[in-house]
Amino acid sequence: MVKNAPPAKRVMKKLEEFIGTSPLIAHNANFDQKFLTREFDVAGIKLTPSFACTMLLSRRIFQNLKNYKLGTLADLLGLPSTGDLHRALADAEMTAHLYFRICERMSEEQGLSYTSHDFLRRIQKAKYADASRILTSQGR
Repeated sequence: MVKNAPPAKRVMKKLEEFIGTSPLIAHNANFDQKFLTREFDVAGIKLTPSFACTMLLSRRIFQNLKNYKLGTLADLLGLPSTGDLHRALADAEMTAHLYFRICERMSEEQGLSYTSHDFLRRIQKAKYADASRILTSQGR
């Protein structure tokens, strides 16, 4: 699939320009962040994007599910699917739908009209018991 692709260093430079200082959202962001950081390092790029993780957020917002795999969450929440799981575009679109569903849930249940990236990162790092308290206090 990558036989005729441009060199990784050139692609990473374009990605750096595209990302800039924008925050990123990923499902299982720890994996993506490690991969991205390594590839940036190899390309000589000093960029450490800020990630919000829909997997960690889902664990705090939709507690007590059997697992938090992207496909499981998509099925349970009735998220639209535009392609095969584990293909980049389909997973990115599904992650975006999950992100919006998380924000929608926080709006409905906690009355939050706006969720900043920093707030999402605070929630994803919180202990499970603290997440509910933080969400409830933020909605007031």
